[in-house]
Amino acid sequence: MLDGQPRSAMAIAREETTVDFIPAADALHLFEQSPALMVAMARAFSRRQREMTHHYIAEALEAERLSLVGRFASRSSTISRTRWEFSRSRRR
Repeated sequence: MLDGQPRSAMAIAREETTVDFIPAADALHLFEQSPALMVAMARAFSRRQREMTHHYIAEALEAERLSLVGRFASRSSTISRTRWEFSRSRRR
């Protein structure tokens, strides 16, 4: 937005929406004229970053949990199969 780089997010409106565009130069001018606006924007950016970090960590932990469950199930299956094969071979 202010750094000239492409946006890293998108949005989909759930209802009819009016969107406006404020050129970066105009936004910077507004921030210079209203430090309170800049502080409010910095707080909003900080809150959004914190929310995204929390979401990312939750997703990463869930992926790791599922990976561990999968590995445990695979090993349990291998151990069960090995025990079954061992007990079967002893009966012969």
